[in-house]
Amino acid sequence: MTGAENPIAILPVSVAAIFDAPNVADLIHAYAAACWIPDAEPQRPIYDAMERAGIIHVFGAYTDFEGSPLLVGFASVICSIMPHDGHLVATLGEMFIDKPYRHTDAEDLLLSAIEQCASDSGARCFICQARIGSKYDKRLSQRAGFDPIFTQYTKWLNGYGAGRQA
Repeated sequence: MTGAENPIAILPVSVAAIFDAPNVADLIHAYAAACWIPDAEPQRPIYDAMERAGIIHVFGAYTDFEGSPLLVGFASVICSIMPHDGHLVATLGEMFIDKPYRHTDAEDLLLSAIEQCASDSGARCFICQARIGSKYDKRLSQRAGFDPIFTQYTKWLNGYGAGRQA
């Protein structure tokens, strides 16, 4: 089953709902590969602490699989007051849709949900990062209201480069 058969539902969920999903190990592995971070180790205690502090808001993308909800994607938005100017800003923490479901509207639905969360929080802006030239970069450039106003540069340190260990 690949998402064409069933609609995708986007739900606000707890950090635990993502980390405790039966298929989360496969999703995290696929997410890490897509982000060029093969040794990614999501830090659940940090996510839990951020959730308790009300800083992170998490969403799951689900479809029905044999009568049960199946997690096929996730996203988070981090809302925090910037110490340098005192204003609330929302930042995309992560967003991932499993490859078999990317042809669905899951990505747009997930992005809309986290945009709305950012707006509802009272944030001044919603900041997203995308790898230059990626499908996500192209999608954001075509999405209403998203302006490319900064360029981000990364200098890899300590033997790391492009997400790969030396």
